[in-house]
Formats: sequence, C-alpha cells, structure tokens
Amino acid sequence: MNLKEHIRKVLREEFKTPYAVIEITKPISRMDLKYYYQEVPLWHTTQDKIYINRGSAKPLVISTKNIKVLRVFEDGNTQELREYLNNLRNS
Repeated sequence: MNLKEHIRKVLREEFKTPYAVIEITKPISRMDLKYYYQEVPLWHTTQDKIYINRGSAKPLVISTKNIKVLRVFEDGNTQELREYLNNLRNS
C-alpha cells in the first residue's frame, strides 16, 4: 500500500458519513415508484427541507415531514445498503 492509498483509507475511516434509506410518503406527480426509496446522508434528514432525485427529471425539494427513515447504515457506499435499496425498489 502506497502513501496515497493509506491516506485515502484513513480519511474514509475517520470521516464516515452515516446514510439513511428513506421512503417518500407524499405522492409526487411524474415520479416513478422506484424513486420513492432513496439513500441520503443521515444529517440531511434532520434539516427542514431535503433534495430528492426524481430520475431523469430535475431534483425536487420536499419537507422532511414527508419522509420516513427506514434504516440507517454506517457508511453510504456499502454492498448491504445497495442490496437493501434494490430489494425495496423491486418489491
């Protein structure tokens, strides 16, 4: 492991951002049902407003009163998070 790889590894472990899988509870026009489940950094769920992805359309700002946190993951880029999100979207 060279120095750059070591620095990246240390920074990733030190600055892990917990991610939440959310469900959007408010109906949104022209939004595919699979996008009602999304991953966001956990700290975004504590704000008043949150940006959500509507697929190919522009992002949309909604109130955090219209979301429900389903599960929290320690880090956002994990296989477990991807599998959980895909299971929700495919069901």
